[in-house]
Amino acid sequence: MEKKLKIYVNATIESFNIHTKKITKTSKVHNLIVDIGLNEVIDNGLSNIGHMAIGTDNTAVVAGGTQLVVEIKREAVSNTNESTGIREYDVTFVFNSGESFTLVEAGLFNSAIVSGSTMLNRLVFAGHDVNVDNGVRIKITLTLTAV
Repeated sequence: MEKKLKIYVNATIESFNIHTKKITKTSKVHNLIVDIGLNEVIDNGLSNIGHMAIGTDNTAVVAGGTQLVVEIKREAVSNTNESTGIREYDVTFVFNSGESFTLVEAGLFNSAIVSGSTMLNRLVFAGHDVNVDNGVRIKITLTLTAV
């Protein structure tokens, strides 16, 4: 019997006050693995995916996308093996004095360097305002199933 693989990508975005740790806004979205991300999975699995980036442009996600539209920050991330076929990438971003953004996009990448890196996925979500007092935590969960 022939089986096909399906990848599901879900994300939770939580804004929080860095002093009280109180969550001030939560968004949950499904998102797209872009074409070059699919090629990355075929060529290397998820072993090279080690960075998450955030940005400020809510242009619609397209399969042919190769980067965030307006990236403002990128951090290293490692995945956790939640269970068979499930990987979770979880990053908390905090900001310095004078930094103030409305975040609306995020994605996973294979490199810390923007130029030449491969984007696995891109998600667009309702705006989360961040600054020196308000950070954001983004958790992206990839689920691979046989169908």
